[in-house]
Amino acid sequence: MWLVFTLAAAALWSAGDVIGSLLTKHHEKNPLVLTWLQSIFDLVILAVIVVFLDVRSSWIHSFFLAGVLAYGGWLMFYYMLDRVDVSVTTAAWGLNAIFISVAGFMLFSESWSLLQSIGVVMVLGGVFFLSYWHRHVSISHTLFLFSLLALLYTPFFVVQKAALLAGESIAVAFFWPFFATKLSGFAYPLLRKNWRRDIFESPIDAWMVSLSMLVVLCSVSGFYAITHAYAAGLASLVAVAANAQPFFIMLFSWLLFHLLPNYTPRELLTQQFVLVKLVSFTVVFVGLALLAFSS
Repeated sequence: MWLVFTLAAAALWSAGDVIGSLLTKHHEKNPLVLTWLQSIFDLVILAVIVVFLDVRSSWIHSFFLAGVLAYGGWLMFYYMLDRVDVSVTTAAWGLNAIFISVAGFMLFSESWSLLQSIGVVMVLGGVFFLSYWHRHVSISHTLFLFSLLALLYTPFFVVQKAALLAGESIAVAFFWPFFATKLSGFAYPLLRKNWRRDIFESPIDAWMVSLSMLVVLCSVSGFYAITHAYAAGLASLVAVAANAQPFFIMLFSWLLFHLLPNYTPRELLTQQFVLVKLVSFTVVFVGLALLAFSS
């Protein structure tokens, strides 16, 4: 059952990523503005959810620390969406899977084998290959952004898994880190006058609001699904399966390209670059499959 939840989360996040790319390409490029607007909708949804759930927990401090770090990853993600193809940004989740697998080995007594070591090499090779071909951003800069994005999100999922293993409910493991991330997204941009000015002077129209609400619905549903997946499966296996995202993104982008050619995400779909992406994603995915093998 964990696989069903993980693939559902990957599909939902992919849809949200494609819509997020539409936002940065056609409406707003400032990550602070986008995350602030979306955090409002997130917090409203969470306020409704908490009425029906018991979310008392002794893990709140850990959840909040992980959530604040994830907010940094959220900003980094929108920064990257304005510079690289939306499917390319998901290469960071391959690195994220490595970090989570290492944490699973060190903290949760999950196994590590020679096949997993080969998998790490394949993941890094696939990400490097993709970075090399994505020439309008330097290789070193792209790899740094991938690594930072992956690292900032790792505590979110590791703390979730640790809390679930300690007996916390799925509702608690879902609510608190997600709430901490979104509360940071709302509060942080209001701390400085120039950030507040950027927000309140931003030309927020009906399309921007509607697309932001769709991103939020995809994000909330995806995080809820992945929490169920971590409750049912090994952290490394869930992290691997979640990396089906690039393939979903390319499918959704292709559909938008043909259905709404004037309103497409940032996604290069030339024959050569699609081939490069498919080769890179396949190498990464095979590496991740090896990474999930137990010794």
